[in-house]
Amino acid sequence: MNVNFYGTYHMVRNFLKHYHHNTNTMRIINTASDLGLFVRSMLTAYEVSKHAVTAFTEALSLELREQGHSHVTAHLFIPHFVESNLIRFERHLPEGEHAFTSQNAKPLRHEMAKKTLSGISPKAAAQILFNGVKGSRFYIYSDPETSKQFQQRADAIIHDSNLKEFPKSAL
Repeated sequence: MNVNFYGTYHMVRNFLKHYHHNTNTMRIINTASDLGLFVRSMLTAYEVSKHAVTAFTEALSLELREQGHSHVTAHLFIPHFVESNLIRFERHLPEGEHAFTSQNAKPLRHEMAKKTLSGISPKAAAQILFNGVKGSRFYIYSDPETSKQFQQRADAIIHDSNLKEFPKSAL
């Protein structure tokens, strides 16, 4: 929560303290994750922090419009897997602490590392983001399947289906 949500919250809060002095067009772009829309076992803390970023950015967008700040827009970038070494973040955790706390999580960690290393290039992700902002989109997905998978989750919620991981193919 400290980095993913509170870092985003404090950055936006500090930006907004100063934006009203400027009438130029401005964009706030927050990065969530497709796991900010879905749930999957063994990633609870990460998912909660990314769901918080999603809800925060949605509310921020509405508040900016309702308050008449048409020169400032908020956008939510929802990347799937972008090529990086991000999965290696555990090396920065205190000794004995692990992001994947269960022995059952080892296969998931391996799968995530493999998909992150083979994700879309950062350049491709940036191009998707820039095109989304240019097109005035709020939700900017790096993977077109994300919106379809979210629709499956929404349908399950509406129809009161039993809780399950959404979607299996997200990871």
